[in-house]
Amino acid sequence: MKRVVVSAVAVFFILLATASAASAANDGTPRIANYFLKWHLSDAEVEQLSRWDVVILDPETQFNTRPQLERLRRKFPRPLMLAYITSQEIRKNAAELTEAPLRRKLAAAIPDSWYLTDTKNNRTSWWPGASLLNVTDRAPTAVGGERWNTFFPRFLAEQVLFSGLWDGVFLDNAWGYISWIPFSKDFDLNRDGVAESREALDSTWKQGMEKIVSEIRRRSPGMLVYGNSIKFGPNLTGVLDGAMIENFPDPGWQQFMESYQRHQPSGRPGFVTILNGSTGNRGTMDDYQRFRYTLGSTLLGNGQVSYDFGDQAHEQLWYYDEYDARIGAAEGSARNLLEFRQGGKFIPGLWQRDFGNAVVVLNSTRLAQTARFRDPLDRLFGRQDPSVNSGQSVTDVTLAAGDGVVLSKPLLELTGVVFRVGSFVRVLDSRGTSKRRGFFPTASAAQGGTLQWVGELDGDGNADTINADATALTIQYSSGARRVLSPYGARYRGGISFAVGDLNGDGRPEVVTGAASGGAQLQIFDRSGRRVGGFVAFPDKNASGVRVAVGDVNGDGRAEILATRAKFPSLVRVYTASGKLVRRFSGPSVPASAGGYTLAAGDLNRDGRAEALIGTGVGSAPQLGVYTGQGNLLRQFAPLAQENRAGFLLGVTDVDGDGVNEILVMAERVR
Repeated sequence: MKRVVVSAVAVFFILLATASAASAANDGTPRIANYFLKWHLSDAEVEQLSRWDVVILDPETQFNTRPQLERLRRKFPRPLMLAYITSQEIRKNAAELTEAPLRRKLAAAIPDSWYLTDTKNNRTSWWPGASLLNVTDRAPTAVGGERWNTFFPRFLAEQVLFSGLWDGVFLDNAWGYISWIPFSKDFDLNRDGVAESREALDSTWKQGMEKIVSEIRRRSPGMLVYGNSIKFGPNLTGVLDGAMIENFPDPGWQQFMESYQRHQPSGRPGFVTILNGSTGNRGTMDDYQRFRYTLGSTLLGNGQVSYDFGDQAHEQLWYYDEYDARIGAAEGSARNLLEFRQGGKFIPGLWQRDFGNAVVVLNSTRLAQTARFRDPLDRLFGRQDPSVNSGQSVTDVTLAAGDGVVLSKPLLELTGVVFRVGSFVRVLDSRGTSKRRGFFPTASAAQGGTLQWVGELDGDGNADTINADATALTIQYSSGARRVLSPYGARYRGGISFAVGDLNGDGRPEVVTGAASGGAQLQIFDRSGRRVGGFVAFPDKNASGVRVAVGDVNGDGRAEILATRAKFPSLVRVYTASGKLVRRFSGPSVPASAGGYTLAAGDLNRDGRAEALIGTGVGSAPQLGVYTGQGNLLRQFAPLAQENRAGFLLGVTDVDGDGVNEILVMAERVR
């Protein structure tokens, strides 16, 4: 077993310099495609399919389950939808398929003269149960002077693509030649009883396929044309918008990757290559190593990954932990860690490619390989294959032959949320499930124990910092300017709670403070530190202090202020910026002797309204309730071990940049 030390200053060689397809989706995750060829769609399948970037669907769904197809089309963000159809063959029993009206209509329109025959006038076939069609201009004419290569694009335009439900078409068997079929030496294109030469057969075949593509573009302007490509020999990539290479890694990893490498720079501008891996028609989705090998190989280039059962049944909804990994944009090209000099070719080796938020490592050798990293990386925190996606921090990783792994770069910074400097932060999704390994946010050790917020405050596009200690609130602007605020007087030493948000809808944040002890006075400051308002959240003069959160709970574009007592459990009060009480509601049940609730607010489900998060305080078993802005409980869960009764702080922010807010759970105190 070899060990390799990975240098942060490794030389990058451009393996795929002219590739134009992005290796990650707009949200920073791997780009994924689903080859889903069932003839009916259910509502549940529509919900699942909407998670992919590209879906290739059988157009029979347009006739059998049109409402479901329309629903998928309306999804936002919706996948790119391509209509699958075979370009060079048709099923022998197509005229008898009761659940395939499109195929029945197509079969009825094909005269005998359009079938590809041998020198004895027998129809030919390469896929069991299907007959080959003659795509060339040498086929005898019929039906108004049309041949297959002009009729087929017209049929496709009039029967499928006209509907407005599709972004394009996916042509199965989009080969650029046909002599690879062993018995092709007997093919007779013009039915004169004489076999074509190999050269004539292939050149006229490619011309016929290119004519099909150009006719599709002419009849269906604006439609994308993808195709199921062939690994070796002449291809149609030069006229296509995208191509799939199927059955990874057949016939071998190096040969497959060489084909991948050739495909990417050869197509039209924006050309997309899809790598389709599978279980080889033998397995289930839990062959995680085989899946990781497909994904990792795809990410070495700039294509999209597809993974399913195999070419006998493309109809799976297998979704993997790695699909949600926020890898970010690629930083350079892949490199072989076993080679001192990078030759620019995919040969068996230990491969690595760096991304903005992750590192992908792949072992394509026949032996286990180990890579070491100068800086620690995190395994994904997933639900599948916990021995691999364990969330652990690692400085080396050992991969079996034919395996790959996605490792996240550790989170170091928190922005847009108030946190306790020196406190360990746990990252949960909206239902309380850990999304990744916790971490200590980067901050100066001198600020330990203070509350801190980092974000854009003064409008210059750079991050500013707010710190709150026992006495004052300090705003440190990126320009170097500094403002120290004493909301409760220079002699106050009771601690300050604060939150940041846009209270008046002008797109600029305000800062709301609460005295952590000695009263319930709230103060409001604009981004320059000027006081612009304030009121007493609990007017009964109880000296318990107050905690605050800010969030737009009603979706009107103006954040509300949420307040609760700092020292003992009480109602949560919701105010407008002017101090008008608009709502009050209770948090989780706790003993009367427990410490006060902890608060946060943020939009967890992307509906434009912030949810209120209420956590139990010191002395109580940890519980976190998620409420609507009207105070209705959505869910409640334990964010920490039940024996941990030291209290915790809450925050809501988009930690990994995927457009979805996470829940942060932090220690109440730093020891």
